[in-house]
Amino acid sequence: WQAGSWEPCSVSCGQGFQSRDVVCVQQVSQNIYSMVQNQFCVGPSPPMTKPCLGPPCEGYNNHV
Repeated sequence: WQAGSWEPCSVSCGQGFQSRDVVCVQQVSQNIYSMVQNQFCVGPSPPMTKPCLGPPCEGYNNHV
Protein backbone atom coordinates (compact mmCIF):
# COMPACT_ATOMS: atom_id res chain seq x y z
CA TRP A 1 0.00 0.00 0.00
CA GLN A 2 1.09 3.53 -0.69
CA ALA A 3 -0.67 6.35 1.13
CA GLY A 4 -0.48 9.96 -0.01
CA SER A 5 -0.30 13.06 2.14
CA TRP A 6 -3.33 14.16 4.11
CA GLU A 7 -5.34 16.97 2.50
CA PRO A 8 -6.18 20.02 4.64
CA CYS A 9 -9.21 19.77 6.92
CA SER A 10 -12.49 19.99 4.97
CA VAL A 11 -13.78 22.84 7.16
CA SER A 12 -12.28 26.11 8.37
CA CYS A 13 -13.89 25.70 11.80
CA GLY A 14 -15.60 22.94 13.76
CA GLN A 15 -15.61 19.21 12.97
CA GLY A 16 -14.54 18.08 9.51
CA PHE A 17 -12.46 15.39 7.86
CA GLN A 18 -9.20 14.94 5.99
CA SER A 19 -8.71 12.61 3.06
CA ARG A 20 -5.80 11.15 1.12
CA ASP A 21 -5.18 8.85 -1.80
CA VAL A 22 -4.33 5.23 -0.97
CA VAL A 23 -3.26 2.91 -3.78
CA CYS A 24 -1.98 -0.63 -4.07
CA VAL A 25 1.48 -0.74 -5.64
CA GLN A 26 3.84 -3.53 -6.62
CA GLN A 27 7.61 -3.16 -6.91
CA VAL A 28 8.70 -3.76 -10.50
CA SER A 29 12.43 -3.12 -10.03
CA GLN A 30 14.71 -1.45 -7.48
CA ASN A 31 13.12 2.02 -7.58
CA ILE A 32 10.13 1.46 -9.84
CA TYR A 33 6.62 0.72 -8.60
CA SER A 34 3.43 0.07 -10.54
CA MET A 35 -0.14 0.61 -9.37
CA VAL A 36 -2.09 -2.67 -9.28
CA GLN A 37 -5.60 -3.75 -8.25
CA ASN A 38 -6.32 -3.69 -4.50
CA GLN A 39 -6.73 -7.48 -4.38
CA PHE A 40 -2.96 -7.85 -4.87
CA CYS A 41 -2.04 -5.95 -1.69
CA VAL A 42 -1.58 -7.83 1.57
CA GLY A 43 -3.53 -6.72 4.61
CA PRO A 44 -6.06 -3.96 5.02
CA SER A 45 -5.51 -0.64 3.30
CA PRO A 46 -4.51 2.36 5.42
CA PRO A 47 -7.40 4.72 6.21
CA MET A 48 -8.39 7.12 3.44
CA THR A 49 -10.20 9.56 5.76
CA LYS A 50 -9.86 10.74 9.34
CA PRO A 51 -11.68 13.30 11.45
CA CYS A 52 -10.15 16.71 12.06
CA LEU A 53 -11.17 19.58 14.30
CA GLY A 54 -10.75 23.20 13.32
CA PRO A 55 -11.01 26.12 15.73
CA PRO A 56 -14.47 26.83 17.22
CA CYS A 57 -16.84 28.51 14.77
CA GLU A 58 -17.50 32.15 15.72
CA GLY A 59 -21.11 32.96 16.51
CA TYR A 60 -22.10 29.30 16.85
CA ASN A 61 -23.67 28.27 20.14
CA ASN A 62 -24.21 24.56 20.66
CA HIS A 63 -26.34 24.86 23.81
CA VAL A 64 -29.55 22.87 23.45
